[in-house]
Amino acid sequence: EYLSLTARFRSEHAVMTDKAPNNWLLAGAALAMLPGAHFLHCHRDAVETCWSCFKQLFGPGQAHFAYDFDHLAHFWRASEHVSRLWEAHHPGHFSRRCYEDLLADPETETRNLLDFCGLEFDPACLRPHLATRSIRTPSAAQVRQPIRRATSRASQYGTSLDPLRQALARVGHQSSVPSIA
Repeated sequence: EYLSLTARFRSEHAVMTDKAPNNWLLAGAALAMLPGAHFLHCHRDAVETCWSCFKQLFGPGQAHFAYDFDHLAHFWRASEHVSRLWEAHHPGHFSRRCYEDLLADPETETRNLLDFCGLEFDPACLRPHLATRSIRTPSAAQVRQPIRRATSRASQYGTSLDPLRQALARVGHQSSVPSIA
């Protein structure tokens, strides 16, 4: 069904990206059903990630977890644990990438990412803001801007985000890393 639903995106290009924030929930099934696929989990600082989601107005029925700090903390921690699990069990098809590393050294990280996916480097990858393709994600406006090395915004809110920090700390103490038997 997924292949049928995504056929139109793949009709013009051999490679497609699906970057929905809750795709990690489907990673196990996707790894089983799409044996040639490569999955990337781009992780970022927990507070920055959760704050970014919290202030985003998602479409109806999407990202229900994003409007409560406790829900965000659980969602973020679970995604981190599950991504580590899949990377450990499927290293050739699942890889975790650090967003801050990408910003610090875009060319090296982009080359590594493309190599993992079996794709050749194209200098245009370092200038995504110049792409003319259609973008239909909440980050569409950001994609049209050059890569910014400084994207941390949470610190500007000082103690206002302490409830989020506390939620992440609470969830972190409750969490255990899942395993596959």
